[in-house]
Amino acid sequence: MIEHIKFNNRILSIIVRKNFHKPGVHFFTPNEFSQQLAFMSHKKNKVIQPHIHRKVKRNVQYTQETLIIKKGKLQVDFYSDEQEFIESRILDTGDVI
Repeated sequence: MIEHIKFNNRILSIIVRKNFHKPGVHFFTPNEFSQQLAFMSHKKNKVIQPHIHRKVKRNVQYTQETLIIKKGKLQVDFYSDEQEFIESRILDTGDVI
């Protein structure tokens, strides 16, 4: 399961629940984000061909972070730029935000 938390048409967060699974490679973030988040699932002995990552200039306006919940639960509260509460989500062991 994938959940996008949005406010005023802006993505505040992408939550990838522990039960997400699809074969292949799946990027959750748009190309214009400064940090990319993806999920990969390949069959045993799959060989990923050598490749390069192109140099892409990015203008970072906000610090992005990724949290992997290794154990326990975490309540995440979302606020507007004016520090007004928007909503909350509970993350569990294995979730990524």
